Amino acid sequence: MPLRPDLEQRRRDLIERVLLAFKDVKRTGGVSWSQTFVIDDYGTESEIAEAAERDCELDWAELARHGPWNFEAAACGVWGFLDAVGARYYLAAALLLDLETGRSAHHELSLDSGPNEERWSLLDNRQRAVVAMYLRWKRDVAGIASDKHAYRNAARTLANGWDAYAT
Repeated sequence: MPLRPDLEQRRRDLIERVLLAFKDVKRTGGVSWSQTFVIDDYGTESEIAEAAERDCELDWAELARHGPWNFEAAACGVWGFLDAVGARYYLAAALLLDLETGRSAHHELSLDSGPNEERWSLLDNRQRAVVAMYLRWKRDVAGIASDKHAYRNAARTLANGWDAYAT
């Protein structure tokens, strides 16, 4: 179902804001996506290092647009194994992925704990504002679609602190 023109315009604006706010974000030195699965399985240090080598992507926008990224394989718990470097990197990719393809990222991002959680500590105010704008957009799209569950999730997440960053 196509979006209402105002929501479609907000979506396009959000894509540009994500690209600008996160443009210099890299994953250098941070926990990689493949590492989270090994960490979750209590892998050894050598297994964790080997997993890092499987994730050689450099640009989060390329990852979102062309992969390889097994985003759907992750339960929301995977985000809990990312450090602040990895969380910021994959957050940018997940936002772009959802905005460009509709592969929803909101619940999986574990944003519901609020912006003060350690994993979001590297987000600057501009990046936090983009997250808040994204959540407002998700809430409004869910409201139009009469998706009460998605609407409540987005509204609750905003109320947990993200809304304070909305511009």
